[in-house]
Amino acid sequence: MLIKKTFTKLKKEMWKMFNEPKFKNNLVTWFEINQREMPWRETSNPYYIWLSEVMLQQTQVKTPSKTKPTKSCNKIVESKKMSNNKVK
Repeated sequence: MLIKKTFTKLKKEMWKMFNEPKFKNNLVTWFEINQREMPWRETSNPYYIWLSEVMLQQTQVKTPSKTKPTKSCNKIVESKKMSNNKVK
């Protein structure tokens, strides 16, 4: 019973701490200073962002971040063009 009360109190205190504007501002500031450069943050093209999401689901972050989405997209577009060409 004592453990449950202690845990509940701790949970409430943590919730208050994380909701404080100062904490939120500190977190955003830290992110702005320490964020890694990722190619999908440099574009607003939804297709490139989606492609990056798919790549991230299948690999580590460092792998898709080395490949700019435009390179991958160009390869996909080229392969579609080739598959659409009819053999004469």
